[in-house]
Amino acid sequence: MPADKTLVTDAKKLLRLTHSYFRAHGASATARKAVSFLSTRAGHDRPEAEALLSAESVLRRSCPELTPLGVFTIPRTRPRLNLLLDDLSVRRLYGGNGTAVLLGLLFAERQGFDLRLITRRRRADPQGFAHLTQLLGITLPGQIEFKHVDCAGPVVDVDMGTRELFLTTSCATTLATLRTTAPDQIVFLVQDDERLRHPCGDQRLRCEAAQPFPFETISR
Repeated sequence: MPADKTLVTDAKKLLRLTHSYFRAHGASATARKAVSFLSTRAGHDRPEAEALLSAESVLRRSCPELTPLGVFTIPRTRPRLNLLLDDLSVRRLYGGNGTAVLLGLLFAERQGFDLRLITRRRRADPQGFAHLTQLLGITLPGQIEFKHVDCAGPVVDVDMGTRELFLTTSCATTLATLRTTAPDQIVFLVQDDERLRHPCGDQRLRCEAAQPFPFETISR
């Protein structure tokens, strides 16, 4: 195929790709997708290209808990509570996650907020969630959304309106949200001392950095 026809074909493919991708993932994620497409078409998908990985992509693969929550703004005015969890599969519906879900449901019900559950490790199980909601006897007046943002996978941004509140459930989800969201939009549900899960090192320091106040204050 002549070079000019190949260029036209690639341009059409790129336009179709970005048009559909922008609606779901936002401008920044679409730009990264377009760069990836152009690099592939230019022949940069060879094995030796692995050596050209950016520091961001390496960190994302090796330390996914450090990945910030990417966001983009949309003209949405309805209030919404965003519940951030690492995992909301069937086996994770109870215990600490169950408490967080219960708090999110009660808050959204009382305040009249829509509820969006954002998971960063594994996709949520909508059927299991619906069963838990039924057991709790809670009916929400607004909408319930499920969004999976894999902190170790390809970049996916989350849409944000003008009235968003985030309920974070761990040091990792709190730090990820703080990097892109104003602190007054974040509520951190502290259920245990996460520092005890890690030896002295980077992870323990990150847990301490995420705490809004000393644990000694909580115990009093």
